[in-house]
Amino acid sequence: MSVIVIIVDDDEGVRFFHRIIVSQSELCAEPLSFGYGEELLEYLDKNSDEADNFLILLDINMPGMNGWDIMDAISDKSYHSRVHIVVVTSSVDWVEHEKARSYSMVIDILEKPISDAACKRIMNYPSIAQYFSQVKK
Repeated sequence: MSVIVIIVDDDEGVRFFHRIIVSQSELCAEPLSFGYGEELLEYLDKNSDEADNFLILLDINMPGMNGWDIMDAISDKSYHSRVHIVVVTSSVDWVEHEKARSYSMVIDILEKPISDAACKRIMNYPSIAQYFSQVKK
């Protein structure tokens, strides 16, 4: 079993920066990234092998399909139990934070931009720690 790390954000600069941080932190050497929710769902639908789990660093406020729409769509998929989401947002609205926590697949909410320390903390979350047991923390 493995975990595939995916960054979803409509801002190309944020995706670039987060790929660097995720790679350097050893969370994932080569994370995937998508600028639109539709791209993510298409990828998951085509690549949701029973052996894979997905760790998605998800922006909420995006044009078109936003983070809420993405999580609602994933909730209806057969692979939803293998999806672990860290909401990465610039929002300080606690209503949004509480709404995000209502989704069972959300394991944390982080402020943009993510940091090396946050990536290292993610590796220790109980629901996904087994995928990072070989990584020195």
